[in-house]
Amino acid sequence: MSKNVLVADDDRAVRALLGKTLVNLEVANVVEAADGNEALGLVNCIDFDLILLDWDMPGKTGLEVLRAVRMRNTKVPVIMVTAENSRERVQEAISAGVTFYMVKPFDPTRLKANLEIYCRENGAAVDGSVYRCRSVMNPHVVTISPDAPVGEAIDLLLQHGISGLPVVDADKRLVGLVSEFNLIESITHPDLRQKSVRSLMTPQITSVSEDSLPSEVVQLMQRHRIRRVPVVRDGEVVGIISRRDILRYVTEHEGVLRQFLEEVKSLAPS
Repeated sequence: MSKNVLVADDDRAVRALLGKTLVNLEVANVVEAADGNEALGLVNCIDFDLILLDWDMPGKTGLEVLRAVRMRNTKVPVIMVTAENSRERVQEAISAGVTFYMVKPFDPTRLKANLEIYCRENGAAVDGSVYRCRSVMNPHVVTISPDAPVGEAIDLLLQHGISGLPVVDADKRLVGLVSEFNLIESITHPDLRQKSVRSLMTPQITSVSEDSLPSEVVQLMQRHRIRRVPVVRDGEVVGIISRRDILRYVTEHEGVLRQFLEEVKSLAPS
């Protein structure tokens, strides 16, 4: 099979076993790395069709290499090949964008069957893609001009049943955010409804790109105690991610996590 596969593991015997299995599957080119730094150097200069990573390696860990891979390629299948089988480690790998998870030591028959899935010639049956913010965000963003009156912002929040509005200029570039918290003062000071949104908005906004990982959004929400994060492309707002969007994402991934854990359990040594 015309495939380029990277096998990164500091254990020579494991590399030999994986390499032999891949050769038996007629993989054209198997490249080995004995540590994380070597693996990272290889993935930065070679386009692999499949990557196998040990978790605990000298230099960069397999998780660090995985994250680096996902910064430049969201579709290549990446398999963690490791003795780490705790729920927390599996969740970390999922959040970083792992495609599959295999636990050492291996049952040879199951090992071959699992690798064969990712070594098929057409490759079409395998999707190593990971969720990015573009897949989680709501692209239908209600925005408002900084020069619009506060009363208009209140009407938009009530009309659309939302709790915050990105504030954009004439070029649709993000300049701030106005939320229920900013607008609540207008209840006791009705004259504020005639003022511009600019006077009440929060100008320092935390935003992410479409290629950011949802896990990064969760961290931002927790760190800054915010409810929504705008998604921008070249400064222009193209979406927004709310706590509700994140909860939906986590719920969807809970099923993935269960599948991973079941597979991990079945592969773990008895």
